[in-house]
Amino acid sequence: MGEKVFESLEGQMCCIIEDSSVGLKGFIVSDSTINGKGAGGIRMIDDTSLKEVRELARSAVLKSGFLGLPEGGIKAGIVADGSSLPKENKMLLLKRFGEIAKPLLLGRRYITGPDMCTSQEEINEMLAHIGEKFVKRTHGKSGYYASLSVISAGVQSAAMKEIRLENATVAIEGFGEVGSNTAKQFHEKGSKIIAVSTRDGAIYNKNGLDIENVLELKKKFGDKFVLKKGNWKSIPLEKLLELECDLLVPCARGHVINSTNGSKIRAKIVCPGANCAVTLEGEKILKEKGILSVPFFIANCGGLLGNSMEFSGLSDEKIRGLFFNQLGGKIRRALELELSYRGIPRIAVLWVTSSRMFFILIGYLVEGRQPIAVSSRSSGGPTLLKTGECIAGIHFTN
Repeated sequence: MGEKVFESLEGQMCCIIEDSSVGLKGFIVSDSTINGKGAGGIRMIDDTSLKEVRELARSAVLKSGFLGLPEGGIKAGIVADGSSLPKENKMLLLKRFGEIAKPLLLGRRYITGPDMCTSQEEINEMLAHIGEKFVKRTHGKSGYYASLSVISAGVQSAAMKEIRLENATVAIEGFGEVGSNTAKQFHEKGSKIIAVSTRDGAIYNKNGLDIENVLELKKKFGDKFVLKKGNWKSIPLEKLLELECDLLVPCARGHVINSTNGSKIRAKIVCPGANCAVTLEGEKILKEKGILSVPFFIANCGGLLGNSMEFSGLSDEKIRGLFFNQLGGKIRRALELELSYRGIPRIAVLWVTSSRMFFILIGYLVEGRQPIAVSSRSSGGPTLLKTGECIAGIHFTN
């Protein structure tokens, strides 16, 4: 498989959503659909772009492929600062976005949820506004579930590097839902969180931050808690990525480790909680330096997996058990494949993921379901196919 295979495939559909009367500009990208449906969140950040949303939609498909879930990938982004907009203005944009995207949202053709700077409550309000029924989840757990897969990947990668998580040093870039939950999970395992960051700055303590105190300050002051005084020193945002540590966990935006700064990374393991955190060029450099780089669609697949299991009615205890047992085993096998591969780590795992994607897209279904129509530009358009066995993946029962 060539390195550019997945980058060269275009999405199935790209939409620009605009209404200048309310200052709305946004994007929806469908990378591929199964049975005419796809899933993915809506983010609201002031510098999102069509290119970023395309990458996010592809990321959703890669996660489904790795997990063996028959689900397409659709993502959306609204160009606005959702972290600082007044609630009324934010909901005006979301509701207008929902009105324009109504043909996709009705009937759950686009199964959406929260993403960066949007909440489950806000998504529920948008869906109710356009008359779409939705599962009444008042508090979205995507960030929490994503943190579980990050920790599971951290456990497996640390074991392969013969690093004990007790007292392991961890630096976390980004302290939103994924980053803050990841910090809490690592702290519970005895790791030392030596640095965290938000868009307003980064804080560092080589002996470990008081994470419980940091989490309280985050609740009280939001992202600006890093500007307060504490048992830490402030460091430039970019320097957090270059800290010497056991695990570096990028949980903010994509492409933060790349050809420019890859040679400066001093972590033993890079375990992303963000989509596309490491570029292909960055992965090459990390590989040459002997740094274990966990592919992003493995490390942060938990949001997709956890939401699917929650929707099926599984308890939190069962979900956590699956993350640290079955999913952990899958991650371990993927990382062993990665280490045995001489090229870019992501490409080795894509061999496995792409084969599952292929079987999903040609109609391999969970046993007992009806045939579905598969719609994908790369497969030549919608095709009706026969029911087959479930592809290799994680199977769970209540």
